[in-house]
Amino acid sequence: MSEEPKPDPPAKAPTFAERVGAQFEAMKLKKISTDPAYGYSEEKPIPVGGGLGGGSRQVYRYLNGLAGPKGEKIRYSRIGSCCPFETDEAMLGGGLLEIFEVWYEGAEPRHLYFNWYERDDVLVPTGLAPRGQ
Repeated sequence: MSEEPKPDPPAKAPTFAERVGAQFEAMKLKKISTDPAYGYSEEKPIPVGGGLGGGSRQVYRYLNGLAGPKGEKIRYSRIGSCCPFETDEAMLGGGLLEIFEVWYEGAEPRHLYFNWYERDDVLVPTGLAPRGQ
């Protein structure tokens, strides 16, 4: 009696955050940060702006604009909110950072921190690349 061939493993299903993010076009990212803490630290979050009305959209657009260092597809999942801070840009005078876990095939997951309330030039964290470049 011969063994039946094993089926190919199923494709990794998109995370909930990836399904939500799929509706947003990718942000056009160009510059890579020279600061190894940029984006990976609550002290140096990525300032995507947008506030309560558009902050999550900005985060998804940003994530959709990222790639691995060799153009690998980035995967992501929302971890939650953290790190209260004061800002004049928020309605109540303060905000929280959003944390997403990002990874690509062959890489360990890393956390990225996002600031919805303050907008500045957004850069690509070290170890990642702009999508499509």
